[in-house]
Amino acid sequence: MFGFSFDKTMEEVKQELDAGKDIQLIDVRELDEYQEGHIPGADHLALSELEEKAAAVIAAGKPHYLYCRSGQRSRTALKRLKALGYSELYNIGGILHWPYAQKAGNQK
Repeated sequence: MFGFSFDKTMEEVKQELDAGKDIQLIDVRELDEYQEGHIPGADHLALSELEEKAAAVIAAGKPHYLYCRSGQRSRTALKRLKALGYSELYNIGGILHWPYAQKAGNQK
């Protein structure tokens, strides 16, 4: 969409979720965007609060799939999290590319 590719397609992510793979979805949009609709099971970690809240949100020992609206903020979040020492980070793009059901509100 913006001239760059993502680490996984949304179809691949959905297949992994359906298969019960132990992954962590992280929505890096602002809280109001998350509340409007997010991928079911996704944790919220706004890009604007990334450094302050990363340790409390990011689960150890599993792959972390980052997304936003279009894929740009998740790309920035991935770079910043790598700089903080986190690994197993994947930019899966934006919720615009998620053709499946979404969940509204604060609950994962």
